[in-house]
Amino acid sequence: MTKPSSTKRSTRRLPSWRGCSIGTVSLRCCVLSLPQFARPFLKEGESVSVFRSGLGWRGTHLLALRAIACLSLCLVASIPATAEADDRVELSSSTPSDSQLEGLREDYTLAIIDGASPKEIEQLITRRRHVDSVLKTQADEVSFQLEGLQAEKPSTQSNQKTAQLRRRLSLIWLSRIELASLQSQLFAMGSPDAVAAAADASTLIKTALVDFPADSIVRDEVMRLLTEARLQAGDGRAAEAANPTADAPDPAALARSIRIDIANQHFRAAEQKLKEYYLAEKSSGDDSPEMALARLRYLMARQASADSSQSVRQTKAIGDWLDEIEVRLGRSVRRRAETMLSRSRQYRATLNGGKSSTASKESSMQRDQDADPRILRADARYYFRVGQQLPAALAYATAAVKDEKPSRAHESAISSAAILRGLSKQAAAAELLLRIADRQVDPQAASGMLLQAAVLISETDPPPMGRIAEILQTCMDHDAASPPADQARTWLIEIRKAQGKFVDAAMLATQMPSRHWNEQSALRCRETWLEAVVPSFNASSFVASSSEAGQQSGSRQDRLLKMREIFLAASEITDAVLLSRTWNELAILIDDLQPDRLQAAERELDDAFLRQLAAFRIQPAANTTPTSLAYSRDSKEAAAVRWRLNQDIQDHPEFGSELAKYLLQHFAGSDLLTLRWMCLAGPAEKAVQFMRKQQAESDEPAKWISAAATALAEARHNREHHLRVASKLWDELASGLPQDDPVGMAAEVESLRCLFQAGDHQEASAKAELILLTRPPANSELRSVLQSLANPKS
Repeated sequence: MTKPSSTKRSTRRLPSWRGCSIGTVSLRCCVLSLPQFARPFLKEGESVSVFRSGLGWRGTHLLALRAIACLSLCLVASIPATAEADDRVELSSSTPSDSQLEGLREDYTLAIIDGASPKEIEQLITRRRHVDSVLKTQADEVSFQLEGLQAEKPSTQSNQKTAQLRRRLSLIWLSRIELASLQSQLFAMGSPDAVAAAADASTLIKTALVDFPADSIVRDEVMRLLTEARLQAGDGRAAEAANPTADAPDPAALARSIRIDIANQHFRAAEQKLKEYYLAEKSSGDDSPEMALARLRYLMARQASADSSQSVRQTKAIGDWLDEIEVRLGRSVRRRAETMLSRSRQYRATLNGGKSSTASKESSMQRDQDADPRILRADARYYFRVGQQLPAALAYATAAVKDEKPSRAHESAISSAAILRGLSKQAAAAELLLRIADRQVDPQAASGMLLQAAVLISETDPPPMGRIAEILQTCMDHDAASPPADQARTWLIEIRKAQGKFVDAAMLATQMPSRHWNEQSALRCRETWLEAVVPSFNASSFVASSSEAGQQSGSRQDRLLKMREIFLAASEITDAVLLSRTWNELAILIDDLQPDRLQAAERELDDAFLRQLAAFRIQPAANTTPTSLAYSRDSKEAAAVRWRLNQDIQDHPEFGSELAKYLLQHFAGSDLLTLRWMCLAGPAEKAVQFMRKQQAESDEPAKWISAAATALAEARHNREHHLRVASKLWDELASGLPQDDPVGMAAEVESLRCLFQAGDHQEASAKAELILLTRPPANSELRSVLQSLANPKS
């Protein structure tokens, strides 16, 4: 007798199967049912219906494993209590740790429940081969020791030692069989991989049966595992031959019997057993995961054999039962059921000519066309769990399109879009969301999908801003009061600003539901209107021709008119307090001077600066100059005050001096506007001095002379003096140009007009008549002015 090779033992030990606690063995799959005889070994308070107490599917498998330990205890029940109980399975120092073995069981469990990618399955198989090799070496060592004891003279001590060794051998075999059984359940029943794994498990079981007595309880359990392996291989007759009989079968045994009927295509027998069980189950209230899965297999088998006229009804029955499983047994069991279903569907899809054949693709398309959306969602979840992202996205998308339940279709579409986005297929994801959004009966859900579609489209390069804006507008139209619509509005406002459509942006910022009005949105509304109405300051506009000035004024009037119309319309549908406050602020900051309107706005507001500004605009000559500096509050507000007061100077020249003084106090610079304000505020000499300084540094000195002369001619303060200074500046400009230059001629005419308005009528008339006689201008307008100056009485 040759002793097998062995390695040095380590102090690391695999926990005993006896009395395993939930904390020690955590994750289990219900692949080993709890036998009837093992129930007396349950801890106090435990029952088969552990799903209701929160242990779930994996907790039931834990109890099944504890039952296996109980089986081994039965083998050595006759050992005296004084005997040493060495019931631990040991690993050598070169083998995986106890936690690694537990981790392998747990990973198998997760792969059975959730599914696993081919790479992950290969890794599990490799790990199992290594562990099984270690366990086999241990079994050989125990067998060697048993052979040695059998050669010795029988004694009480040797009998006890023999019982201990047999018990250890049983535990080792059960560990090996457990792992083989777990491996056989990683694949779709009847598939080549499942057949191969089941054959491996069957071979292992047959070898183990040699070491178990014919009447052993453990032998019955091993036969049950052999039955499971043959069922996985799709061999119903062989499974029926191996199936252990029971006087009073528990739900697990009944489920196994039903699966054998299904494998042998005895559908009526399976249906009858299911009806009897669930009729009795209604009164008992017991839920069995094994029976739930057996019924699912029955429905799958009937659907697979159904003709096209019955296919839709059969797939609906499967979808209904998946929902029922979740209600009865929880999400974990449903996930196990979905994995089993999807694996089977994936395997069947490859049977018609191979994965790449046209027939297979057409069959797969028809299969998805007939499938209940809940089945497609199960497929999608399974594909996603096993790392097949694109099939998962397509399954979710198909489910979303087919599903008549809006909330579920919405969930499927969102899931598909999220996966497609991860695959850099934003355009396809957006199209799906847009399609499903049109079918949503919930306006808020539709708005949310539209907003997400816009986000996805914005991630394309380059983003089609026109289409994005259109989608955002549709999002607001679906449910203007929803949070997604509020986000869409904010985004669309920024798009309109970027497009230069400031009035459109301001309209969006004003026409909001009451629930979206708050301090932040009110500030946004005010600032957007400031941007819409207040143009960038262009000093050349103050020396433009009268026709150009008229066009600019008209544009300003159009914007202000639109602002008044929008606020009037919005006041009928939105928050009165914040809307009214914003409208009053804008009336003071940028609207035209209407004393009654400004007085009403002043009474309604608490803002001290705005109230002072309103009073100042109404009567600048009074002692009501605002004490707060505009630019210390807000840059946009400061620009608005600067622009509005400058417009008031044009609209109301009588207030020019006082307004110009305020503008110089707070907004003076080195530009033409500052020169204009200095000319209006006086004295004229200070303005000319400022003009000379800027003129010396400018590339366009004539522009500064023209601006100063124009502004001085408009001044109401010390008017005669300002007009005479303006006349001299026009003469200076004309003298620097040729006599036949049109600009020079226009400057001479303006000089004579200022001289005439200053009261020097004779001098102005004489010079005008001389020009008409010696070098009359070609411009008819200039000739008309000169004629009126030469003959003031005519």
